[in-house]
Amino acid sequence: MQNSQPDHSIRKRKLSARLAEAYNPWHCTKDDQEGWEQRRKAYQMALDAFLEWAYAEDIPAEHLQLLVGLTSILEDLNSGKRPKLATPALRPKLGRPPLTTGRAATLAIICAAVEILSRDQPQKLIRDIENEVAHAADIGVGALRSRRKKFNAGQDARARALYGKIMRICEQTANPREAVINLLKKTIWHGH
Repeated sequence: MQNSQPDHSIRKRKLSARLAEAYNPWHCTKDDQEGWEQRRKAYQMALDAFLEWAYAEDIPAEHLQLLVGLTSILEDLNSGKRPKLATPALRPKLGRPPLTTGRAATLAIICAAVEILSRDQPQKLIRDIENEVAHAADIGVGALRSRRKKFNAGQDARARALYGKIMRICEQTANPREAVINLLKKTIWHGH
């Protein structure tokens, strides 16, 4: 059955409102046990909003089982249980542990911000942009440059993949500079 355009628009606005409702507590929590529980609940709210929208859009229920499973994992974690899927994978080799997904995303955002903001700028201004991004990220300029150097050397595949996604998202907006600045302001170092 084909969904009518007005119904689709209403469901899309409802989804957007519910995602915003989930974002606010996620963005405003502290780094303590209560804050982590609130964040997990916010993730659940976002998944639930998407699931509700997907069901209304007639996406087959069996295709949504993975998202339902994620919601269950988050619920178990908030009730003090540790599901097997929430157990960290064994690292196959010794050495420095890989970046967490959150840190990889942060690194990708930093690198995307410097890349987008420094386009068509002389090398001298790129240093100023690095200073600005480092200040926004609340890290030292030397640390930012070191992380960018490692990133550009391809040392973290997840960060590279996230970087590609962030760049595509920003490039699809009318103003990529504004998009990356907003992303930097809203997400950088949150939860670390």
